[in-house]
Amino acid sequence: TPKVGMALNLTGGKLVAATGTVKPQFVCMAERDAAQTAEQLIPVIAAADDIIWEVETAATLALGAACSIGTDSLTVVSGSGAGKVVAATENGVCRVRFGAEPTA
Repeated sequence: TPKVGMALNLTGGKLVAATGTVKPQFVCMAERDAAQTAEQLIPVIAAADDIIWEVETAATLALGAACSIGTDSLTVVSGSGAGKVVAATENGVCRVRFGAEPTA
């Protein structure tokens, strides 16, 4: 069931929830009440390397810490993953960048 902000990857021609250590390819931009069928489109944006995402977390993540996508595809958890904390956790929210480090 798509939710706004859900991390997604394209697998076998279909969008699926992204979890774990791999960088998400897309982020969902619409809420749906039920799972989508093959004919229904899900509006997404590409998860570009330069986008900073504000996400919820139950973990205490320090600035610069690596993080993974949670099992709900909406949160991040501590651990080695494609995400890097770029703003310290505050009240269960942190800012994360997925992908390459910016160059000076």
